[in-house]
Amino acid sequence: MNLQERIIKYQTENTPAPDKLAHYYWGNKWWAFLGSATAILILATLKLFLTVNYWFIPLIFLPYITALLAAKSKEKRDSTGLGTVEKLDVKYTVSPSYLQCFFLLVIIFSSMP
Repeated sequence: MNLQERIIKYQTENTPAPDKLAHYYWGNKWWAFLGSATAILILATLKLFLTVNYWFIPLIFLPYITALLAAKSKEKRDSTGLGTVEKLDVKYTVSPSYLQCFFLLVIIFSSMP
């Protein structure tokens, strides 16, 4: 069993019954948070060597991209017969990342001279 399958198994065992709540919860808990943590790590590392400016703004999309890739791969997995394919699943998995993108934007603007 590969890493993705183990993560999905863990999520399935520890998720409340409503499907959309599960997508929202795990989209926030794992995927958008992973994107935010990665963006903050990149920002902190680059800030050691460079001045933070407007070129860092694309980093705010990292939580969104991470959550979107996770949602799309889960839907691709579901389409093989291991789950139910719904377009709303992607929406609910990605939606927690919007707030994290906003906070990253605030962090970047507050880091500028």
